[in-house]
Amino acid sequence: MDEKAIENAAKHLSRPGSLATPEAIDEAVDQLIRELTVIAEDTTPKRGRNPPKGGPSEKYWNYEVNRASKASKRARKAWERRPTPARWEAFREAQNAFNKTRKQASQALWRRGVQEASQNPKKLWTLERWARLRSHAPPEAPKMPSLRPGEGLPLEGTYAAKARILAARFFPIVTPNPDLLNSPPGASKPPFPFEYGVTVSNISNILRSISPWKAPGFDGLPIGFLKALGLPFCQILAIIGEASLRIGYFPTSFKRAVVVVLPKPGKTPAEKELAGAWRPISLLNCMGKIIEALVAVRLTKAAEDNGLLPEGQFGNRKGRSTEVAVRFVVTAVRTAWAWGGSASLLQLDLKGAFDTVHHMILLATLKKLGTPQSVLKWLRSYLQNRQAILSFDGETTPFAVPSGVPQGSPLSPILFILFLTPLYEALEPLAGKLTIGFADDTNFLAFAKDRGTCIRILEKAWETASQWALERGMQFGPSKSELIHFTRGRLC
Repeated sequence: MDEKAIENAAKHLSRPGSLATPEAIDEAVDQLIRELTVIAEDTTPKRGRNPPKGGPSEKYWNYEVNRASKASKRARKAWERRPTPARWEAFREAQNAFNKTRKQASQALWRRGVQEASQNPKKLWTLERWARLRSHAPPEAPKMPSLRPGEGLPLEGTYAAKARILAARFFPIVTPNPDLLNSPPGASKPPFPFEYGVTVSNISNILRSISPWKAPGFDGLPIGFLKALGLPFCQILAIIGEASLRIGYFPTSFKRAVVVVLPKPGKTPAEKELAGAWRPISLLNCMGKIIEALVAVRLTKAAEDNGLLPEGQFGNRKGRSTEVAVRFVVTAVRTAWAWGGSASLLQLDLKGAFDTVHHMILLATLKKLGTPQSVLKWLRSYLQNRQAILSFDGETTPFAVPSGVPQGSPLSPILFILFLTPLYEALEPLAGKLTIGFADDTNFLAFAKDRGTCIRILEKAWETASQWALERGMQFGPSKSELIHFTRGRLC
């Protein structure tokens, strides 16, 4: 990537005019994407699949290979000075020895890499990258095995059938209780203050905080390329971002995601015949993610400043890590023991949590928490009419996304934990337990004089939580639920 050429080309980007309507914002975004695509094609050559040069720059080039290389060069020069049969034979033997030494060093490096990857899964990506960019063999797209629409149903092997099965899982139509949708709105908190202006420094600060080479979205423009554009790009995106917030409209091009499908770790071949064994990874437009991140920062600050988040929610909150949550549980259990009591923990996990958030219920919850009308209007535009392009087996198919908050978006975590606030409010009156949440994982810690009382407390908590989920068209996954009784000796 020629960063200097990118910076110079960015000086000629078209500056948008008045952005007073959704159509004007969409046209400005599409124009920006077109111009950036031209710059990227002119200044960022696509990586080729050239084989390695095999010289000293290779990682396997060690002392033995270097010595064999020098011996081969000396033998070649000796033969060139006086080409006798003996010197030709000496050169041939030296060259063969060099090739053998180099091959052995390369194999040793590869085997070490495989061994390290078997112990550290993160290094598997290094091997994948080699296979994709350096291998001489033509790359083959991995094929997803045949899928079942449900347990006990016949396997479906065509791409179209598998796409329908995955779409039903990843992009479900959520049907909540009609009484919840039609019930009159309760009292809302006063609207909290929210900053609508977007400055160049806002955009540049967000850009600096994002890893440069995260996978790009549908337009193929990664964050690293956007960073190289410099000030002109930040100025244009600040204009688009402020207009977007001001009129309450999220650009259409930013609502299109490429969804790749990866297997969940540890799944057996039989489990991989069901859609639940596969995880969707949404690749969103990077420019849209910058605006989303800015809104997320401001919405999170407003939620923290106004005490809108449940005290027991530890997920996606500054200063509330998994370690802090574990220490909180350990302290509570030991306190129960110190008073001669028992402690039991029920762990629950919402099935398809982010994908099953009903948009109208989310917006109603946010309104009740005091979210300003203009922010609700922007969020409604952000959530509605989203499109997912499902990509696997070398093919793609677009699907509408009727529900859920986009996984991979920096805005989704804060929206989801705000969506959960009514659950914590419903659980608040239940005595004898603590609720510890980490995003979509909900844990009930009961403490009482004996284990039987703890179980009864957890049963009431379970009834409340399952009823809350049922009303919203959601459910807790039984296969991921666990009950733990704490004892001084061991876990049982």
